[in-house]
Amino acid sequence: MQVSEFIVYGIKNPATQQFIYVGKSSQWLIRPRQHLKRPAANSLLRQEIINIRNCGLEPLIEVIENIEDRGLLSEREKFWIQEYIQLGHPLCNQLLSGRHPACGPRMHEGRTKLARFIKTIRMEMGMDQFSFAKSIGIGVKALRSMEQGNYNTSLHSFIKILDKAGYDFDVMKKAP
Repeated sequence: MQVSEFIVYGIKNPATQQFIYVGKSSQWLIRPRQHLKRPAANSLLRQEIINIRNCGLEPLIEVIENIEDRGLLSEREKFWIQEYIQLGHPLCNQLLSGRHPACGPRMHEGRTKLARFIKTIRMEMGMDQFSFAKSIGIGVKALRSMEQGNYNTSLHSFIKILDKAGYDFDVMKKAP
């Protein structure tokens, strides 16, 4: 197999053998290694990496596809993200947060509703952003971003908000 500096790669949970992230790099393995060395603060990927390491394991990097033409890199990344989502892999990509170009209007609508919901809860409690963020144990920047719909809200943070407001969280399958 010929190796290219342009790749689509995956970060895998060694316990489940499923990808938790799919990305692209124009510098071979430099970008994926950066994810493992310094994962972005307040990101779902960061939390997944921490969870894996707390189990005494290390996330794996796997080259999914070598790309010869740099112009195809983004297109192939989107393809593989969709492919692994369909296969049931629990990806932490921005695609799932609504900021990725492959997101459709439904994802944007969901993020907007969530942002409005979070702000409404805070306002109904009569709290400013600083006080509310402090009371639930998240940063004010994270809360501000959540309320603007520009944040990959972690489930943990969202549950804290629901709990603070006296809501319960349940997941049900949609009716056909």
